[in-house]
Amino acid sequence: MKRRRLAQRILAAPRKPRGSAVVMLFAATMLAACADIGDESIGNGFQGRQNAFTWLEPRRIPPRTPIRTAGAPTDLGAFEGEVVVLNFWATWCAPCVEELPTLDRLQAQLGDSGVEVVAVAMDRGGIDTVRSFYDRLGIRHLDIYADPSERTGYFSQENANRAAFPLYGFPITYIIAPDGRAVGYLSGPADWTSPAVKDFLKRLRSPDDNR
Repeated sequence: MKRRRLAQRILAAPRKPRGSAVVMLFAATMLAACADIGDESIGNGFQGRQNAFTWLEPRRIPPRTPIRTAGAPTDLGAFEGEVVVLNFWATWCAPCVEELPTLDRLQAQLGDSGVEVVAVAMDRGGIDTVRSFYDRLGIRHLDIYADPSERTGYFSQENANRAAFPLYGFPITYIIAPDGRAVGYLSGPADWTSPAVKDFLKRLRSPDDNR
């Protein structure tokens, strides 16, 4: 029970501003220490290019957590019933740019199968910066999301907007189950079209089929 409470507290707690490598390392270490082994029917997660997927004690994310888009405003509640791959990135982050096309392909391949890729750019330039960047990179299947005001994810210690997702580095990706619970995260880039990743997401989408 202590480990479970600590995991929930860490996911909700504010962190030091971006650039504090010591704090980021401490946060990542503590989160890993709180990880659960995962649901056997789903598997043990998957391996990114640098790190393995880390399970967390599932915590329901408030459905009204805002997501800023290029169109009408929305929130995470709009994706309930789907597996959400919630990726935080920035145009100045080289590993983010490297993995972004694989997220685009994942959306193209599984977007009609109950998996939604929500790639949220943290650039201060917001929507306009992302739109022009997508055009240059040839991103065709991802919707445009941006969070320049830190309302979805946060770096700052104060977390003035009470954002739901702490950001310890880029890229970082949270996986949200169809019931709206964040089940874990991956720190660092991944090939999101790898068979292991797609199998994991499909199992999470329909866990009853795996028993």
